[in-house]
Amino acid sequence: MSIYFNFDVGPTGRRFRRAIDGDKADIEYLINKTYGEIYGGADIGTLIELSTLSICMIDVNKDVIGFMALGDHPNVPGVSQVDWEIWMRNMFQEEDNDDIVEILDKKCPQLKELYGEYYISEIISRHPSMKRKVIVAAVSKYE
Repeated sequence: MSIYFNFDVGPTGRRFRRAIDGDKADIEYLINKTYGEIYGGADIGTLIELSTLSICMIDVNKDVIGFMALGDHPNVPGVSQVDWEIWMRNMFQEEDNDDIVEILDKKCPQLKELYGEYYISEIISRHPSMKRKVIVAAVSKYE
């Protein structure tokens, strides 16, 4: 089984292949040279071994010129890898908001102009550190 992906890469000669443990030093050099401390102290060996997919871009001389590691869960501190689906559901819970959109479209047309078609989602998610929420209360008259 080849570690090279079999697809046309064009005239540049760049190819992709699965990352292997022997690429660790080249990847660390590439990251330190290009990005310095932006990405912190990533453990490249662990990324290569445990990522769902880790690939290297290589040039015609088979030198590593890029690296990507994909996981099957978000990299969120404090959220266990096995609990991320529950966390996502709670964090981005979607509910039917047709009623409130109709009211806001009439009362505050500037919201759509400012934030776009899905402005409720934009308002809530644009600044996650503010932990915005939309609360809708319905009042019914007692008979």
